[in-house]
Amino acid sequence: MDSIRFLEACRAAEEMVEPIENPTYRGAAYGVALQLMVSEAKVGKPNLLESLSPAVGAESKPLKSDTKRRILELRTEGYFKDPRLPAEVRSELRVRGFHHNPADIRMALLRLAQEKALRRLTEGANNFRYAQP
Repeated sequence: MDSIRFLEACRAAEEMVEPIENPTYRGAAYGVALQLMVSEAKVGKPNLLESLSPAVGAESKPLKSDTKRRILELRTEGYFKDPRLPAEVRSELRVRGFHHNPADIRMALLRLAQEKALRRLTEGANNFRYAQP
């Protein structure tokens, strides 16, 4: 399996488990879905990715950034009720099994603040906390 097909399988597995609210169950389901797709690709079965239906309840406007989508998931779960630093957001994503570049997290938080999905609170010169609006 080449890297492009593997990335497609990862994205498809993420879409499959997106409706699952519990992070523990979502992580387990993601692992199983990805393992199934990779094993079927090695055996040479027909492409499972082409037969997948879109996730139930998927947003009408797809997000380009997985980082942004995952931060929005945190927001819907109430994670931003207390103002959070980007480092805290990164730590929470890591706990859930998602490893993102700190610069990507900062940029996604900035974009969400510009879109009014989050509130940006200034704390000193270059320190910002993000909270629900």
